[in-house]
Amino acid sequence: MEYQNVYRIAVKGQDNLSGIGCTIADGRWSDSQICSEKNLRAVYASQSKALASLEFLEKLLTYVVPVPPLQMMVINIPTSFPESEYDYLGFGGSWPISERTSRSIGTTILEENEFLFLKVPSIIVDEEYNYLINVQHPRFKEITFRSQPFTYHPKLTAIQALLLKYQLGEEYKQRIKEAFID
Repeated sequence: MEYQNVYRIAVKGQDNLSGIGCTIADGRWSDSQICSEKNLRAVYASQSKALASLEFLEKLLTYVVPVPPLQMMVINIPTSFPESEYDYLGFGGSWPISERTSRSIGTTILEENEFLFLKVPSIIVDEEYNYLINVQHPRFKEITFRSQPFTYHPKLTAIQALLLKYQLGEEYKQRIKEAFID
């Protein structure tokens, strides 16, 4: 059987394929309130290791939290699985669409439980894709994965650390600018 690999950066030591995260916080393609009320579960993954890294880094920079120990999850999806590919051209070719619209689309697909995963365009990198994997789909158990340690380059974590300090005062503004120049 042939597989398609997708990738996910996750906190080391947690059950990172439970899909519980979509009931806690909104994602671009999932509404946490509806997922919680209807007991829906989903996992986000990316088409490449680099995109997975950028997607997780964006989350770290958005929430400005210390970087925990991480792992790279390589998720193997059999190529025989049908996929639901979101066609944003159906919205007049305009991308990105509003988060409200994308959350509605993704959550509806999770509710219908017809597809194991939804292939969707990345908001961070044009012409790259993420995957919303439906943990409650009957064929989810056929997915295999492996994990390996993952760390960001020290320059990236230094920028993130400076952002943490920036919250404490303006004196770090210049240091952040300098970090991006090098």
